[in-house]
Amino acid sequence: MPLTEVVEEPSVFKPQDDAEKHCRCYKGAAGADGHTHLVDDIESVSLQKSTYYSRVSSEYTQNRIVKGGLKIPKKGFRTLRDECLKAKKLYEDPEFPPNDYSIAFNGVTRRSYVWKRPHEVIENPRFFIDGATRFDIQQGELGDCWLLAAVSNLTLNPQLFHVVVPRDQGFVEFYAGIFHFKFWQYGKWQEVVVDDMLPTYNNQLVFMHSKTKNEFWCALLEKAYAKVYGGYEALRGGNINESMVDLTGGVVEMIDLRNPPPRLFSLLWKAYRRGALIGCAIEGKAELIRLHNPWGNETEWKGSWSDKSPEWATITEEEKKRLGLTFDDDGEFWMSFQDFVKNFTTVEVCDVTPEVFDHNSFDEENGNENQVDQVQKRWQMMIYEGAWASHHSAGGCRNFINTFASNPQYSVQLEDPDVDDDDDLCTIVVSLMQKNVRQLKRYGVDYVPIGFTIYKLPPDMQPEQKLDTEFFKYNPSIAKVPFFLNSREVTTRFRFPPGTYVIIPSTFEPEMTGEFLLRIFTEAKRK
Repeated sequence: MPLTEVVEEPSVFKPQDDAEKHCRCYKGAAGADGHTHLVDDIESVSLQKSTYYSRVSSEYTQNRIVKGGLKIPKKGFRTLRDECLKAKKLYEDPEFPPNDYSIAFNGVTRRSYVWKRPHEVIENPRFFIDGATRFDIQQGELGDCWLLAAVSNLTLNPQLFHVVVPRDQGFVEFYAGIFHFKFWQYGKWQEVVVDDMLPTYNNQLVFMHSKTKNEFWCALLEKAYAKVYGGYEALRGGNINESMVDLTGGVVEMIDLRNPPPRLFSLLWKAYRRGALIGCAIEGKAELIRLHNPWGNETEWKGSWSDKSPEWATITEEEKKRLGLTFDDDGEFWMSFQDFVKNFTTVEVCDVTPEVFDHNSFDEENGNENQVDQVQKRWQMMIYEGAWASHHSAGGCRNFINTFASNPQYSVQLEDPDVDDDDDLCTIVVSLMQKNVRQLKRYGVDYVPIGFTIYKLPPDMQPEQKLDTEFFKYNPSIAKVPFFLNSREVTTRFRFPPGTYVIIPSTFEPEMTGEFLLRIFTEAKRK
């Protein structure tokens, strides 16, 4: 009996425009047409061109070297600090100098900024004042509220916060003008060292800063993050998914509130209880959500359960105190869950992976020896690095059947159903991330549409056996991403019967090149 070729529903590319993909919240001066402009008009360079890498390399300038990845420092923070203390000098970062090229890609800024150390801006500077809270953070001229929102969220988890922002630094003991932070970059936690020179105008900090004038942890955190991506301008416009992953090493699942899953409130509550980073916290018997606007201004919800609304009269003073209820113009407000779903389009849930709490993930230089505890490892994670190379492994999605088999292929064995799963199914979360794109933002490089397709391996085939075009013609996929998206990362959760599965990450069209990171999460076996 002849085989019948499979007719499969085509994969779909859902382009994200700037309104969906980026947080465009520029607070700088507007141009003559009333719109705020980037300081750099540049010719776009397409990632799908086979000449992409040589094109970018030839356009490096002598003033700014755009790196494809963050350099691992030759010396750690404590070594550099001790050298400065011994020489009785303040640290100056040679990789992120205090000039206009660290602010704007082309070195042209609309103002004359003066770089100053905190003690030159104000007397008695401090790294922390009464700890770090979500109310500390103020946005400056940079359009990076996607970063502010994640940092604000991070302060709610002190244990994780001090992984990113180590305690062993400040402006009093052992001060040498040097600070360090840790960011998760494509599978690894990397230390980023900076000096404490910050751009100012009229003796005021111009980018992220604290409401308390002499507190500097958030300004220095933003500077370190800007260094990761090649300059402050690289942080203009972004998605909170990116910053949450960079600050946690976690995996972000996006929930579309226009088509919410069943029992959404319960889902968010469980995520909150397990320590996930989300944009709200849930308390009480009424289904309420507390939100924080990272701008910290008077822009707050005015409807039911808003500040001073009559609904709060039904709540006892003890309960208000337990909730920490305030009616200040601090950007924090409550709203009913129904109003939340009605007024927002998506909610992102960032589950923190167990590796961030592993003592072995950090060396003795990071200042967190006593800050991190082992937690229950619910997930097992497999991580793979790969690339879509022109004429070799950039085959495009299943729509392009003749080249699809050339894509990288990864097998995963699901052995045991989830604990307490009545259907005897296994949960698997697949996350595909493009690497080192934001670092090349000055060239107009943007994210290409990516996704993945999953096949179940027949019993007569071995996991190491590469699937060919004939296989894909006659065997349907069992799952794939809902859409191919031009975003840094796409993540989808599935439930499959035990068995061996093959995951094929790809770009939407053939010959779109780039590097990627594939993470596969399965439930850990519980003893």
